[in-house]
Amino acid sequence: MLFGLHDFNSEFYALEHAAGLFNSSFGIGIDVSQVGPSIFPTTSLAGRIKILPSENSYFVLAAYDGIPGSPNDQVGTQISFDSNDGMFYSSEIGLVGDEDNYFKLGLGAWYHTTDFIDYSEIERSSNYGGYLIAEKNLSENFGTFLQFGLAKEDRNQVGNYIGSGLTYTGPLTSRPDDMLSLGVAIARISDDYKKINNTDSHETTLELNYRLQTNSFLAITPDIQYIINPGTDSSIDDSLVLGFRTELTL
Repeated sequence: MLFGLHDFNSEFYALEHAAGLFNSSFGIGIDVSQVGPSIFPTTSLAGRIKILPSENSYFVLAAYDGIPGSPNDQVGTQISFDSNDGMFYSSEIGLVGDEDNYFKLGLGAWYHTTDFIDYSEIERSSNYGGYLIAEKNLSENFGTFLQFGLAKEDRNQVGNYIGSGLTYTGPLTSRPDDMLSLGVAIARISDDYKKINNTDSHETTLELNYRLQTNSFLAITPDIQYIINPGTDSSIDDSLVLGFRTELTL
């Protein structure tokens, strides 16, 4: 059991082979993140129970304050309760393989009771969705992952999301600790939302990066992303995004 400030994505919707990619959808699908759950850097108070029925299975259940932090003070960590906050409930059940045959298969669901006004200007008191995640080592060097999420279409802009990718560790024989990552993320707009707003049907991101492990404490990762239909706004051209990350381990 756990009680305290908790990052939903630290245990839910989490995949090892997706962790090397920069785009936030590979950490937690936009089908969930669009409702504002408890994730870094703004987390909320939560209670979490984790059960391990066997060596290769797990079940996680959690309840969070429905609105992380304080809407009136968004700087720093805030624990603020309001009668209108509601709750964010989540659960995930799955199977995990061992080191010699690693894989993960998880099925999750979430339910949000916070009051909000949806894109149709209708007042809602609940929101919900579900997701499926999977990953597997294809060989000693190759790994792959898949994400698929659904959200209630009549109250969410993104009705479903799919993400997938590959990782290749040690692409150069002289550099066994380097890692090449490739990912594709597709956020599809709900049909109900498109009836009201003139948008494209999806936003698609293609990402490629190379994590260069220079020594035991420093890693450098240049990253490139190509975004098709940014924000699903047809008036905006496709975008090229260049990024760079440095990791220092002391």
